[in-house]
Amino acid sequence: DSDSGAYIGQVSVNQIHWPSGEGRLFMVVVKKHQGKGYGHQILRAIQDAAFQELDLHRLYLIVRPENEKALQLYHRCGFRQEGRLFDKYKIEDKWMDMIQMAIIRPWWETWWRKEEKNV
Repeated sequence: DSDSGAYIGQVSVNQIHWPSGEGRLFMVVVKKHQGKGYGHQILRAIQDAAFQELDLHRLYLIVRPENEKALQLYHRCGFRQEGRLFDKYKIEDKWMDMIQMAIIRPWWETWWRKEEKNV
């Protein structure tokens, strides 16, 4: 939080593949700060950076299927579900599926214009 200096979470675009203009979004918001609108603000800023400053064409992410709040947030911010990655990670001897979502520049431009009208 820029006012209090409290740690809210982190966000990054990594695993960038420059020839295809693709990067992977990583975002975590600390549980006590969830539901306060930070996620939406963070996604807006990182999408602006990815598509305007880094000139990417595609931004993707993976999220646990049971994280319904995150899935809803990503969907509201223009991401679309691409599929389910079966047994993607092993956590404490249990295989976990993940949902992959993505947004491409034309979808982001449409979402951004829609957001501007709602402000």
